[in-house]
Amino acid sequence: MNINLSSKIAQNNLRFKGTKDVLIVDHKQNNLDYNYRFTMDALGTDYTFYRAGSGKDGLEIAKRVKPALTVSCYNFNDINPKKFFEELHKLGSKVLVLSSYCCDDGDRSRKAGKKLIEDSAGADKYVYGGGFKEKGDINMFFKSVKALAKGEKPPEYTFPYNDSKL
Repeated sequence: MNINLSSKIAQNNLRFKGTKDVLIVDHKQNNLDYNYRFTMDALGTDYTFYRAGSGKDGLEIAKRVKPALTVSCYNFNDINPKKFFEELHKLGSKVLVLSSYCCDDGDRSRKAGKKLIEDSAGADKYVYGGGFKEKGDINMFFKSVKALAKGEKPPEYTFPYNDSKL
C-alpha cells in the first residue's frame, strides 16, 4: 500500500483525532497535489491532512483516522466510486468530489456531475474541476470544503437557464 501522508503528525500518529482530519484521494499525483493545496488553502493549518493515491489506500487511511471530510476524484482504477463513498459515509466522513469527469463545457458539466456524482453515486458535493479557470468554481470549492468540514450543508450551483438535454 502506497500511502502518502502529508505531515509528520500524520505519519507518526495514525489514530482517530476527531473532526480536524481531512483525507485527500486521487489516483493522479498531479491532481492529488493540487487538491491537497486547494484544500489546505481553504481550511488552514488547524487540520491534519492525509493523502492517498488510490481508493483502496484511501479507505485504509479512513478506517484508521475517520476523517471529517474526504476530498476525492471520481474515477478510480481499484474501486467503484459509489462503494467508496458509501464506505466513507459509514465512517462518518463527508465526501466532496472535485472532478472534470463529466467534461463538457460550463453548466452542462456541472449539471451532469451533480446528477451522476451526487444524486447517483452519493457524494455530498460535486465541484466541477474543469471550471477552475472560472472564478465561480474555485469559490464553490472553497465554500463547500469549509461548510462540509464544519458539518454544514454546502452551497448549491445555480443555473441561469434550463437545459432540457440533462
